[in-house]
Amino acid sequence: MAELSEAETELAESHPYDYVVCNVMGLENPDSSTWVALCGLYAELPKTLVTKTREERRARLFFSPQG
Repeated sequence: MAELSEAETELAESHPYDYVVCNVMGLENPDSSTWVALCGLYAELPKTLVTKTREERRARLFFSPQG
């Protein structure tokens, strides 16, 4: 799961087919060969728009490993 900032959400919502989101796991390991990146087109990723206040919205995106 990843969460976009309010500004990122606004940009992604206005251009959903032009915005690619990547979630990189394992960044705590200095050996980048162990990192795993899951990427997807914003428009196609399962998501929930979270409203923290009336003015602020964030997208919570769900990634699934591809086999």
